[in-house]
Amino acid sequence: ARGSHIIWTYPLQDIQCPSYMEFTTDTMPKKLLWTKFDQCSMSCEHGGTEFPIVIEQNCLTVLGMDSGYTKVALPFSVSKVWSFRTGLVIERQSNDHYLPNLFSLSHPLDEVKPVISRHHGDWFYSSDKHVYITAGLTIDEQLLLRFDEIDRVHSLWLLRKCTDEDRHQATNMTLPTMNES
Repeated sequence: ARGSHIIWTYPLQDIQCPSYMEFTTDTMPKKLLWTKFDQCSMSCEHGGTEFPIVIEQNCLTVLGMDSGYTKVALPFSVSKVWSFRTGLVIERQSNDHYLPNLFSLSHPLDEVKPVISRHHGDWFYSSDKHVYITAGLTIDEQLLLRFDEIDRVHSLWLLRKCTDEDRHQATNMTLPTMNES
């Protein structure tokens, strides 16, 4: 497969910096977006704290880190990606309803982690292939709009970082997961 040459322009914050960034990918990008990583103390080479991200089929590339780029290999094919205050939420492209399909990335040098959810006090991985994210709403509020194809119901979910207590309770989860939203 032939790659793509990407030219990204952005507003100047420092007159000494170029007003664009160039990058060539190995494959056709699925999406291009900007995001902040809460846990990242680095700044982008253009002087801001938001990083341009190139989403490909099985990886994503964070541009502008250390005047270069960081490529993050993903253990799955990407369906959709949303930018939030704490990083990225990535939806896995999969037909297997026993495997988690929603992941988060809070730093470009971390591994992607499955998103755990709580519904009526029960913990579960988001893995129902009939429930999918339709939108990531308001970056500051970190809300996900989910749609259940079977029940034909939309639901609104608040995305937040796991606490130690959440992790402890989630370690007692059993698979397969529940099919409610």
